[in-house]
Amino acid sequence: MRRCWGWTLALLLLFALSSCGGEAQPREENSPPPSTEEETDKPAKAETVLVGVLVNGERINIRSGPSADSEILGKAHQGQMFQVSAQNAAPGWHQLRYGDGFAYISAEYLYLSEWEKDARFLLGTVTGVNDYVNVRSQPSDQAELLGTGILGADFVVRKQNYRPGWHQVDWQGSPAYIHADYLQVEQTSISQVLGLEND
Repeated sequence: MRRCWGWTLALLLLFALSSCGGEAQPREENSPPPSTEEETDKPAKAETVLVGVLVNGERINIRSGPSADSEILGKAHQGQMFQVSAQNAAPGWHQLRYGDGFAYISAEYLYLSEWEKDARFLLGTVTGVNDYVNVRSQPSDQAELLGTGILGADFVVRKQNYRPGWHQVDWQGSPAYIHADYLQVEQTSISQVLGLEND
């Protein structure tokens, strides 16, 4: 009798083990797919462009090669923005997109920063002066003089009418101030300024 009970228990244990260790059942066609929430929820990284803004000069030569002896292709004005295609393409020179090709400007005259390609911003152009306008550290005629902007120079406007009569502008990555009477402000985009809209 004990032997029968022993065989019965052994058979029951064997049946239980075979049930637990069976092959995995295939997923039904209508069951939801495995979650990919971590992948799909990540926002697409915005496309950026390296921009060079002309500083430390008013009319700077744009050259065909990275040398002061290279052909002059044109002049860059204060505040003009360029797409930098190769930073330090040669010692002391940045390569720019220029027309349908490339050109070079001495690195000492360009302030570089990354921009989103579809970024929109306010651009202020110096107007209403005979020669230049003062750029100050605070929105006051008595504030420290940081530099000047010549007639026709462009500035990125950080905040229009920051204080009555003053616009806050970008001065090599830091805030500065120009009297509102001398800046004509319009909204634009980095793609429009750099001519990237058809790329």
